[in-house]
Amino acid sequence: MAGETKQIERRSLKFDSLDEVLNDAKVLVNADQVVSAGTWSLAQTLMHLAIGMRMSMESGIKTRRSLMLRIMGPIIKRRILKHGMKPGYKLPEKVARLLVPKENTKLTTAWDALQSQVERMKECQKFYPHPVFGDLTRDEWLKLTLRHAELHLSFLRPA
Repeated sequence: MAGETKQIERRSLKFDSLDEVLNDAKVLVNADQVVSAGTWSLAQTLMHLAIGMRMSMESGIKTRRSLMLRIMGPIIKRRILKHGMKPGYKLPEKVARLLVPKENTKLTTAWDALQSQVERMKECQKFYPHPVFGDLTRDEWLKLTLRHAELHLSFLRPA
């Protein structure tokens, strides 16, 4: 029918290691075509994941947590680490400027950045506080990174 668009369904992903994230991303990078259930390109998605990893190890995001976040943060953190992230969260504009890649992000640049940050994260022992959850252990940071990758990569699939 004219004017009808096909809705792309998100994939269900569950990563147990950073290598699994890279393997999934590599399948997408090597695909002839990738379709998206969201608004970001594959390059933007990979760069976003790489930026998040880099910031967790290099600088963090400086923001003051509200009393509500300080109270609810531990509860939300446990749920996310166990069950994953839900789509639809809109980053505050100040944070989005740091974490949302430009539309013209090149795939080769994003892929290289993701590979580099994954290798760094495997070795990293010191992480900066999370802007919502505060101080996290190394294991919690790794799990959060896996849940973050599951969310964003689930929007993409090889055509």
